[in-house]
Amino acid sequence: MARPNKIGLDYFPLDVDFFEDEKMLAISGEFAVKGEIIVLRLLCEIYRNGYFVEYSELLKNKLARLGGLSGGLVDEVVSKLVKYGFFEGSLFSGENILTSKGIQKRFILASKRREMNLCCQYCLIKDINVCKNYLPDKVNVCKNAQIKGNKTKLNKIKKSSNEDTKNPPEIIQNWRTDFEIYLEELRNAYVFLKKDNEFIEEREKYHPNLDIKKSLEKACVDFWATERGWFHKKKSKTETIDWKTTFKNALNQNSNRVYKPRNDEQ
Repeated sequence: MARPNKIGLDYFPLDVDFFEDEKMLAISGEFAVKGEIIVLRLLCEIYRNGYFVEYSELLKNKLARLGGLSGGLVDEVVSKLVKYGFFEGSLFSGENILTSKGIQKRFILASKRREMNLCCQYCLIKDINVCKNYLPDKVNVCKNAQIKGNKTKLNKIKKSSNEDTKNPPEIIQNWRTDFEIYLEELRNAYVFLKKDNEFIEEREKYHPNLDIKKSLEKACVDFWATERGWFHKKKSKTETIDWKTTFKNALNQNSNRVYKPRNDEQ
């Protein structure tokens, strides 16, 4: 089975005067080196994803954990970055999306070498030919996209078939073919179960010393919200994911467990 096409970048350009930019100077002045670390980690997340990323609770907690920081500090830095125009304000306020024209221009320059196209989703640059979507294992569905292929092979296919091959078969989008759809299903299941008091109480009965909600969050951040977790799920042959069972099993793994504070030292 072929690996899905890589969407994001392996590395991105960083101007030598990056930290002398007035927006970065403002962040450094208020948050010192911790603010700079958060900005760089955000940029890594964005370019790893492509040219934008959704600022979710999972992402915030991931950045906080990796940097040894508090989630509140990450929120403050992101809020100031949006205020200073480092990120596009309208996309953040409307859909929690972090991106900017500068980020998208650098992504275009870097991805040209890989012949990738910018999709029109959250695109801030209006003077380029963009695609409707860029998704792993998917055909380019932009109306203006040109499909380059071997004409000789196409002619052979046409001669050997009486069916009309002009229209390629429609590719069904689901959690197996699209990492973003997988993440959306995970987010919905996580939010639903976290608010399901009956589920939480049942789990607390079997794990009385565990902080159930934090343990579920840790399981998501460390594994299930990563590509490793996605590939692990795709090994199964089921059409749908039983997230409830997944989270129950996650609580049985020591690596996911977050224990309640001990009250014996008073």
